[in-house]
Amino acid sequence: MFRLKKITTDIKRRKYLRIPLIFALVIASALLAVGVLYYMGANMTGLTKYLKNPDQYGSSMVLFYDDNCSHCTKVDDFIKANKIDTVLSFSRLNIHESRTHTQALLYKAEQCNLDDSHIGVPFFWNGQNCIVGYVDIIAFFQGELKKAKK
Repeated sequence: MFRLKKITTDIKRRKYLRIPLIFALVIASALLAVGVLYYMGANMTGLTKYLKNPDQYGSSMVLFYDDNCSHCTKVDDFIKANKIDTVLSFSRLNIHESRTHTQALLYKAEQCNLDDSHIGVPFFWNGQNCIVGYVDIIAFFQGELKKAKK
């Protein structure tokens, strides 16, 4: 009889534990859902802005780069050493900083009919054409420097 009483008591305890456990799981799930929606909302604002205006840079010049790219560092060093910023006005977009920067790069590459194997950084949009690779970008900047000195 003692054993039956113990089993009955255990079953009653478990019922009382089920309600708080279910309640805690519902609260945790709700908090997780709110967190995910908040995170997505914070990251989607830039993407929404991009989708409304995919060519937000239009004919302005843009240099796409990545902080971990050695060729990008060569371009950056050339820009600093030759003070290209004083000769040309262009935007710098780090492709790993924002999904919208990557989307802008892909949009510009699409305008130049580049296939996927020719898309990478450093990548420069001069307002009309795509220039890919540090050698060609530096050559472009050198040409602009010569024009500015004339």
